[in-house]
Amino acid sequence: FSPNVNVPETTFAFDAKKYPGVEVVDLR
Repeated sequence: FSPNVNVPETTFAFDAKKYPGVEVVDLR
């Protein structure tokens, strides 16, 4: 993951259920 790359906001709107045990943090 490159933090300096512009990505669609939907990239951050992933389904947390697909990442069990991962804390969802919105860094925007």
